[in-house]
Amino acid sequence: MKSTKTPNLTMMRSDEAAEAAKSLQLKGLELPKRPQHERPDLEDADITSLDDEQLTDLLVLYTAWSNWANVTLTIAEIDERCINRKVEIAEAFAMVRDWGGSSNDRVSVTKAERELDEEVQERKQKQLEAYAYRKLAAVELESIEQDRFAVSREITRRGGGDAKTRRADRFSR
Repeated sequence: MKSTKTPNLTMMRSDEAAEAAKSLQLKGLELPKRPQHERPDLEDADITSLDDEQLTDLLVLYTAWSNWANVTLTIAEIDERCINRKVEIAEAFAMVRDWGGSSNDRVSVTKAERELDEEVQERKQKQLEAYAYRKLAAVELESIEQDRFAVSREITRRGGGDAKTRRADRFSR
């Protein structure tokens, strides 16, 4: 059965990330889509009061969110690297354009002029935005992973009891 998952290209800010996603798709690999259900909040939840099926459903949902957050973080890293490279290129063009001599003093002045170049400043601003986005995506992933771990730990804790008692509990409902 063919997967209906398609990469969300609107979340990709760089052409390189979008092209990489399309390339994966051509090879039969799919990036996970954003989960349809909202991310659960464990802050006010008492996961010990959930039955096994609800707990398993919660773990599946956190796994879907974890997969999505991993893709988001990876795209942010790709985008950040692409923006960094564009900054390097803009800086090199500004330096070559403004180069006026060969003395060591001129190198410092040219570097300062490059920093003041409008295109370099615009690209550096995008670079900062990409960095901030990646850092926030990493925090979101870590938060999801911690919640997923808490649910997984509860499942493991429940599995640690007497197997006969657990079977009897399941069939006595």
